[in-house]
Amino acid sequence: MIARWTRLAFAVCVFAGGPLPAAAHPHVFVDATVSFQFDESGKLTTIRLDWIYDDLFSLMLTEDLGVDADGDLVLTADDQAKLDAGVLDWPADYNGDLFLTQGDAPLALSGPVQHSVNLDQGRVHEKVARVLIPAADPTRPIVIRLYDPSLYVAYTIKRSFDLPTGCTLGYVAADIDAANAKVSDMLGGMMASDVPADQTMPDVGDLFADTMTLTCAAS
Repeated sequence: MIARWTRLAFAVCVFAGGPLPAAAHPHVFVDATVSFQFDESGKLTTIRLDWIYDDLFSLMLTEDLGVDADGDLVLTADDQAKLDAGVLDWPADYNGDLFLTQGDAPLALSGPVQHSVNLDQGRVHEKVARVLIPAADPTRPIVIRLYDPSLYVAYTIKRSFDLPTGCTLGYVAADIDAANAKVSDMLGGMMASDVPADQTMPDVGDLFADTMTLTCAAS
């Protein structure tokens, strides 16, 4: 799962000549927008994600890729091709940091579709859709969580688009204090932000993840 982010971050580190100038974990901060698409029968068919990377990582990534060298925030065709190649090539084992469950069962998702990336006021903005296979009946609660298991990336969910009539989206923010305490116990008193960049982190990203629960009334 981490291969996608470490590949991007490795390029940035090489360009910068050393470790990322940020806390060891997480390295990358992403503002995320989540939206939902339904079919005519009311089943959930698609999850759409908009990711806007933090200013520093965006700057270092675009500089490493040789994108927008003149700094005018307008991409040439060559710039766009470089950004596409650097961001949109997800490794085969990368699940997009998106986890859906219904009851005790995970819901299957397609690979990335309607996948694009641009530069939005200096920040890298990635858009991607994931199709549920098969579509899911939301009259049974569907739990949606967005997180990087390795905590290499921290997601902040900004908003969700409007839902159809009869649907609600419950939202429970992660208990960050409890998550930090549990990680500290696992790491012998060390906080996640103090873990050296060259030390492997256990998969604790789920502890820091907000939880959305989608429920729709039966038609």
